[in-house]
Amino acid sequence: MGGWLWTIAAWVAVAARLRQTATLQDRGLLAIVVGMATTLTLARPEVATLVDSGGVPISSLAKRCVAMVGVFGIVLYMSGVADRSARKSVLATLAAVVMLVVTYLAGAWRWPETTVFYADQGRFQLTAATAMGWLHWITWYGYVALILLALAATCVTAAREASGIVRTQLVLFIMGAAWCILSPAYALAALAGLFPYRLLIDQAAFLAPGMLIIILAMAFQQIQRRRAGARSWLLYQRLRPLWRLLLAADPKVPVLHLGGLWRIRLQRQVSECHDVMRRLWEFLPPGTYEAGRVDSETTALRLRDAIAAKEAGTRAVRTTAGTTVQAGTEIAEEAKWLISVWKAWKRLEKRPDVAEVSPAL
Repeated sequence: MGGWLWTIAAWVAVAARLRQTATLQDRGLLAIVVGMATTLTLARPEVATLVDSGGVPISSLAKRCVAMVGVFGIVLYMSGVADRSARKSVLATLAAVVMLVVTYLAGAWRWPETTVFYADQGRFQLTAATAMGWLHWITWYGYVALILLALAATCVTAAREASGIVRTQLVLFIMGAAWCILSPAYALAALAGLFPYRLLIDQAAFLAPGMLIIILAMAFQQIQRRRAGARSWLLYQRLRPLWRLLLAADPKVPVLHLGGLWRIRLQRQVSECHDVMRRLWEFLPPGTYEAGRVDSETTALRLRDAIAAKEAGTRAVRTTAGTTVQAGTEIAEEAKWLISVWKAWKRLEKRPDVAEVSPAL
């Protein structure tokens, strides 16, 4: 039952991505989930029995062909990330599929799985059938190795020109491809008789870790976006008390209640805080605001004086010089600076001589 649940979930993923084909990355993900869903379906014993009812284990060949679709999907996705053409990979995939089908039907069907071919000591005897068997398995593992090498080479070239998140994603692709290449190398060396072949070793030591790294590479940008969204939400919540304080001090400043991305909401919140502070600085002595930004402690003192002067309807008679600091170049930096101003304000509130100037929130 559990196997069918995974299979159904894979086909649901296929259905969810059918309309998302605008970019190479979208088409690559679609090919990956189609290959995965079809492979899981053919791996079901009842399905394999039905497909193999003609006497030839076609299900094994079908699994390899659809696995090629999944491997090719990774190349398509990577080509979209690296902005490279996937034409050569298309031709290589078509040639490999044709070779797999021809060699399988010509005699390699006698060894439907790698373990079966490895267990047959007669594979070293040169006959028409064994020749088809060797061609079949060399084609399969050679194709996987070739595609992974092409993936790694393209990512290495693209990574030299990339930066930031895209560069990290390409490096992950390189690491995953390099690790996965160990699987066909191990299998072909074992088939050549250099050492025993163990399917579990192949899957656990080479395929699984390599595919996990590649999956992480494909999901890296989305993970980073989610992380950035969570960071923006946290900064938004931490900045909210100062934002409320400032709006209470000057309710006439226009406020937009935005939904959607937290990054956009944080950007608007920071902008509204600065709008109020600029208006409040008008109640300080001339030249105070033009002198530039000062440290958070001094800014909190200036904010206290400006609010008190505004409530009294006069101009503040003094202000503190403070230490000049540069403005941030990113919204997150600005939000952190404003949060530090709020913390300094809270420390001022604990002093009895300034508590009465704090507006009610």
